[in-house]
Amino acid sequence: METSDWINLIAAILVGGGTLFLGIMAWRTIRQNRSMQQVEKEERLLNEIIQWVTDIIEFALAGSVMDEKQVDLIIKKLPDVSYTYHLHRLENRVRILFSKGSYMKAIASRPIHDSKLQEHINKVLTNLSNHSNALDLASNSNTKENRAAIRNNAGRLHKSAKELMEYTINTHYRL
Repeated sequence: METSDWINLIAAILVGGGTLFLGIMAWRTIRQNRSMQQVEKEERLLNEIIQWVTDIIEFALAGSVMDEKQVDLIIKKLPDVSYTYHLHRLENRVRILFSKGSYMKAIASRPIHDSKLQEHINKVLTNLSNHSNALDLASNSNTKENRAAIRNNAGRLHKSAKELMEYTINTHYRL
């Protein structure tokens, strides 16, 4: 073998080694980008749960803050039809929040999440359903007991939503 053959052989080995090195680096970069995209996707999905829970907390606070005197004052100022219409609007809001809950359950069922997230979401959905039933009952029979049931259900809904919010935020920071 001549010197030029050795030089060509060494050059070919260096080019092959360089190509192999670049291929390994490209593979690592692609893997790291996919990992970052997965974390960003999970953060986005958890943010959707947080936004949903924020909407529920705002809704529940509005329903639990009014005491019986305020409700009586509203009823005196509004005819029964208007109060019933108001309750139906609240019921529709609960239904919208409840329907978004099925999407939140799908997010929570992803393999990356533990079953506690699903349990919290199920508890919120149960309380939303109970609140919807209380609103329906009050719109059909406007009694102090039914109005108290609305406030009590709103309080339970607020508590369960707050627990879900805390758990979701803790999960968010673990990512």
